[in-house]
Amino acid sequence: MDALTISAQFAAYTWYMEMKDEATTAKEEGVRFAREHATAFTSCAHEGLGRLLIRLAAGGRGVRRRRKLAAEPLSQL
Repeated sequence: MDALTISAQFAAYTWYMEMKDEATTAKEEGVRFAREHATAFTSCAHEGLGRLLIRLAAGGRGVRRRRKLAAEPLSQL
């Protein structure tokens, strides 16, 4: 799936869960709604958010960056 579609589905799911009472709404209903109505939410979807969601779903398989070590202060002579 492409990132824009993922972002649109996330927007649809979030909207649906906010509009419905979460106590009575099952997550499966929200997922079904998101898949069926993602095209209606494409105008408010952002490709960058979709890429981020895809990276988060992939887990820890991303590139790890080394932390920069703080430079130690020079001792005074």
